[in-house]
Amino acid sequence: MKQSISYITTCFIILSILFFSCKKTSVLSLDDYLNISVNGTDYNRVTDTGYLFTNQKGCVSNKMYVLEKVGQVSTSTFFFHLYINYYQNNSDFINALPGDYSVTPAYIANNAPCNLGIEVACDSVPYTTTSFWVLQNPGNTIYSVKSISPMGETSNTKLYQVIGEFSIVFKDSTNKLIPVSGKFQKTLSILK
Repeated sequence: MKQSISYITTCFIILSILFFSCKKTSVLSLDDYLNISVNGTDYNRVTDTGYLFTNQKGCVSNKMYVLEKVGQVSTSTFFFHLYINYYQNNSDFINALPGDYSVTPAYIANNAPCNLGIEVACDSVPYTTTSFWVLQNPGNTIYSVKSISPMGETSNTKLYQVIGEFSIVFKDSTNKLIPVSGKFQKTLSILK
């Protein structure tokens, strides 16, 4: 009888360790990030949540979109923001594929973004009314979605992990060109 209890206790402890180890590993794989290089200097950030707007209009008039912050990098000389637009409903999003998508300036009124299009903005620090950097070739700039991976689901949503890479150029208020490249990983929560 003592051996049976000892055996059961040992099995329970081993299963508990395996369960919590696996759970911790899967949570770590969901850590989103934004890594950028500005004029050859690298900045790496684990992104936080927030800045999410649902029921947005986009380039397909009968579809609803979400605008969500991917991340931001703040330094003593600039403040960079990156946002992603995506279909709000899984029935629309499920057919999204890796490939090239649009890059547009953020905070533009009447912007009609498309699925997986990103919006970028950057300001010089200290901030003034003329400190913003202007995205060059905004109508012709694209970035690459390298992968779109299903990551699970809840009762109301499906999770997808999107990995993208971009290379863009800004012009500051002194007309200096500033190359910015980077990559990001963002987990999107799409309504079922």
